[in-house]
Amino acid sequence: MIVFQSITKRYTKGAQPALDGVSLEVHAKQFCVVLGPSGSGKSTLLRTVNGLVRPTSGRVLVGGTPVLPRTTKIIRRRVGMIHQQFNLVPRLSVLDNVIAGALPVVPHWRVLLRRWPVSLERRACELLESVNLKPAYLQRRVSELSGGEQQRVAIARAFIARPDVVLADEPVASLDPSTSRTVLALLRSAAEQTGATVLCSLHQVDLARAFSDRIVAMRAGKVVFDGAPDLLQKETVSTIYSDGGPKSARETELLTESKRPADTKPESNAGSAQQMAAAR
Repeated sequence: MIVFQSITKRYTKGAQPALDGVSLEVHAKQFCVVLGPSGSGKSTLLRTVNGLVRPTSGRVLVGGTPVLPRTTKIIRRRVGMIHQQFNLVPRLSVLDNVIAGALPVVPHWRVLLRRWPVSLERRACELLESVNLKPAYLQRRVSELSGGEQQRVAIARAFIARPDVVLADEPVASLDPSTSRTVLALLRSAAEQTGATVLCSLHQVDLARAFSDRIVAMRAGKVVFDGAPDLLQKETVSTIYSDGGPKSARETELLTESKRPADTKPESNAGSAQQMAAAR
């Protein structure tokens, strides 16, 4: 269903690659977790699938179709996405947010008037019920919901257009452990009911083992493990998360930021502050 062929991505010329020659195939209806620390290339890999990130070299195929500028619109109709920060519209209702996932296939005049087809509203209700949100939630503003409830709305939105593939980019990073397990169980259930392929990035090893069919572990932009969850050994996990291991450009950036003294600010930030003060 998803094929990565020697994918390399450099955000700046001469920099260490965020992705370094990644090749793998994710099969249809598989729940595949991309595991690794911050900056390992997980999000970059996911975003090459729907064209949000263009590889420096190599290519990505979805259902046999290469992801190219001219095919991006077609690809995105087949790919749903769940974001770490939910990416919902707080002032809109739960119903409107779920149906927003189908905007690529809804006539423009319906979007402007927010007059949705009855069939789409019915499907939205079914999806919300499948993630354990009752009909009473339909007209509530998203801003009134808890984080776990908002992520359930995001799951329903991702499946509204009946996608072949769902990308989940750190979907539980901002949730507590109990809610995280509930949300991932709902995501897995929705995928099984619809037959969608899921590519989900996580950094929690226990959740990857509990919910995936397959784990692809990354470090410094490279795949360091690819196999069934029960084959992931402690030694491999230690290598993935070891501070002494190789670091990608993003990992190096994060490490530098973490070591910077609290009272030290980058020159660019200081300059921005001066410009804002002058504007006032």
